[in-house]
Parts: sequence; structure tokens; C-alpha cells
Amino acid sequence: LRPVTAEAAAQGVEQGVGSFAKPDPMTVGQWTTIKFFVGQAEQDVREQSAGAALSELAAVYVAKAMRVRLSPNSSFEIKPTSDEAQLTGTMGKTATWSWQVRPIDDRSDKLEAEIKVFALNPDNSFGNTITGYSKGVKVEVHVSAADRTHDRIKTATALGSDLTGLFGTWQKTIAALVALLGAIGLLAWKLGLRKSKPE
Repeated sequence: LRPVTAEAAAQGVEQGVGSFAKPDPMTVGQWTTIKFFVGQAEQDVREQSAGAALSELAAVYVAKAMRVRLSPNSSFEIKPTSDEAQLTGTMGKTATWSWQVRPIDDRSDKLEAEIKVFALNPDNSFGNTITGYSKGVKVEVHVSAADRTHDRIKTATALGSDLTGLFGTWQKTIAALVALLGAIGLLAWKLGLRKSKPE
């Protein structure tokens, strides 16, 4: 990160450490807990995680007032299970955020958190936004054998319906062409008879 500016430092912002708990492998359709921790130092984060394996320690800005939310992702249903806006500890500036996440499909392998730090008003309400940035975490999403079989059946059924409709359309088109050719042939035959009759 860039060094904290004097203006931001005057509002309580400093460089700290953040990390996601290492996500367990996910399965499409099942809920998994995702957690994110911040603190002034690595030790603060490890204490917040209560021994959980961490994905990657990264430099982050920390302040007395912070908000962290998981960015919307079309491949996941996301439910916060902690307050997105939190007042961190006055000493270590530590906090934990958590979400319940359910993969809808296996097309995405990454979740991102939007992190913002705020000035803290004298009444402990959130003031102006000082800075914002994002941090990502890799996730592993699996499709169960039953779901994969179900998807294949759905795909085969849809393909069968499309082909049936297509063949039905072809049959109608061919029948119409046969009828048209028959009408043209009949007309030509009649015209031929008329020409062959003596005057």
C-alpha cells in the first residue's frame, strides 16, 4: 500500500494487516462460512482468527471505523452474518467480518471484499470516507455428482425438445413444399392438356 498520508493519519488511519480465513472447498448449492480479519499486526489477525488457517496475509489500511462487504457475484448467493460497518478496537484496530456464501454454479473461483475506512465522529458515528480498496480470495467450487447428473439430464432433455421442435418444423416445411410442388405439377398438367386439345 502507499504510505498513509498525514491527513489520513490525523483521522486515525494506519497501515495494518488483513486476511481471509482459508475457505473450505465449496459445493454448489451448499452454504459455507467466509471470514475476514483485520488488525494492526499479524499477531492481531491470528488472535482474531482463533487458530483458523489463513489464506494470505496482506497489507490493508485500518481505522477506528471500517466497512467490509463481499462484492456481488452472479455465481454466489451472499448473506452477511456480521455487521458490515464496525468500530474496531481502540488499541489494536481489530475486527472480524463473516458471511454465509452459497455457490449457484462453478463458474467463479474468486470472491472479493470491498474495504472502506471512515473518519470517526466524536459521537462514534461514521464520518466521511477516507479511502476504499478491495481484496480477493480464491475459492474452490465443486459440483456434486448428483447435480452434475441432473444438469446432464436437463441438457439432454432440452436438446431433445429442441430437436423434436426442429424436426416438427422440418416436417411441416417439407409437407408444404410437397403440396406446393404438387399444385405446380397439377397446374402444368392442366395447361399441357389444354394446349394438346384440338381447336
